[in-house]
Amino acid sequence: MPKISNISYEHLRGSAHNISIPVDCIWGIYCVINKVIDGHNEYNGECRRVVEYLYAIGVNGVFEDEHENTLIVKGITNPKWKRAFPALKYLFELEQYGFRIHDILTNNGEVSRKKMKIKDVIEFRITYSETDYSGVIRGLKTFADACFTIKGDPFYSADIRILFSDTSKRYEPPIDEILFHLPEEQKKAALMIHQKLETLRCTRNLEREYMVRYEHPQNKGKTFATIYHKNQFWFADSDNGQDLSFKLNLRHIDEYSDYLEQCAESILLSIKNTAPCYGCRKHCGGVRFTLQDVNYVKCPSHIFRFSDLSPQCLKLYLQLLDLEHQCLTR
Repeated sequence: MPKISNISYEHLRGSAHNISIPVDCIWGIYCVINKVIDGHNEYNGECRRVVEYLYAIGVNGVFEDEHENTLIVKGITNPKWKRAFPALKYLFELEQYGFRIHDILTNNGEVSRKKMKIKDVIEFRITYSETDYSGVIRGLKTFADACFTIKGDPFYSADIRILFSDTSKRYEPPIDEILFHLPEEQKKAALMIHQKLETLRCTRNLEREYMVRYEHPQNKGKTFATIYHKNQFWFADSDNGQDLSFKLNLRHIDEYSDYLEQCAESILLSIKNTAPCYGCRKHCGGVRFTLQDVNYVKCPSHIFRFSDLSPQCLKLYLQLLDLEHQCLTR
């Protein structure tokens, strides 16, 4: 789990209204989110939905009274929350981690949980029943509200550092903590790409809990590269346990296509197999290039995903980033 031993609890930022927050509330929700993650053995889609339910409850729920031990949830009450609530089974799964879901009101009166559907639920209450962590409900509300104002999704990795006064409004935990779960060889590969991007003065953001996105200083507002470090994506080599893959946005690829022809076959296949551009965006002409005497037009949203982590390919990725950087800076 993310390391927090180096954080000083004397510098809590507080809520959006600068209200003092007891440390045990924040520590409690940190531990509970990590219990959910640990309970699933891996951060997969099922785990994400349970954590997302917790996030949605924190953002949309209101305290029942001044004791702040119970949240009442009446659907999506925050107008900026754009996601639907996941299926009810993920809500009830929270009860495995110390929460109690009760006083459920539905459009159909009293209905068994097995027959209940989220669209029929009018409201419910949630409390925390275990005594090992205190103030969890208050910590949940405070942490969820704070995460909702930060670019990125710190809630999903329980990164409570955003609540500290010396953190920025942009969610950027240390790269070694983002990649903490990777096997050592994959971590070294990710750090190699990360360090190259930092050398090129790219800025980064943990866009989701599974991807770190980088922007080039000469091409602001557009993605330059992305490190994916979770295996729920189709282009990750999950069959052999590999979580890591890269997306390098090579928009000027035609200017160095001669170099590409000397690259490893796996790199050429990744480029050739990238989704074609069908003009899904207005005024989008796609990324055009010629490779081995064949003309290609690739979708800018998909260029280019690589999962070969061999030493040879890693060196080639660094060179491709250098070539793209040269095109942007000349």
